[in-house]
Parts: sequence; structure tokens; C-alpha cells
Amino acid sequence: DTYLKGLFALAADPSPEVRKRVCQALVMLLDVHVDCLLPHMKQVIEYMLISTKDADELVALEACEFWSAICETRVAKEYLA
Repeated sequence: DTYLKGLFALAADPSPEVRKRVCQALVMLLDVHVDCLLPHMKQVIEYMLISTKDADELVALEACEFWSAICETRVAKEYLA
């Protein structure tokens, strides 16, 4: 939970490198520990939608990885329907 709080605090960081790493971390959590994201999934999805349109191409690319990853989880249908 502390890790997620830290990620959420960094989500609005002005540095594109930090935002890229936040996206990477959320994708990793989706792959290995989806249960910890479930209570926050609505906010994570909203963040990834915004990040997909980030002015920095690398941030947007990392956010796109989220959509591929979520489609491979059991929660995709519930949260994306």
C-alpha cells in the first residue's frame, strides 16, 4: 500500500522520465499483483488514458503497454466494459 501511495504521488511529476517509470511500475503490478491495484483500478485506468496522450512519446508508449497488459488479466472485462 505504501508503494502504491508513492506511485500515485509521483504520477503528476513534471519529469517525463518519472512518469514513464510510474507507467512501467503500474504495468508490472498489473502483471504480478493485480489484486493490490483493484481498489484503485478506476483511477489507474484514468491515469493511463491521460498518459497515453502525454506530450512525451516515451511516456505515451509506456502507457500503451498497460492496455496490452490489462487485456491479458481476468479484470479486463469487468473494468473495461
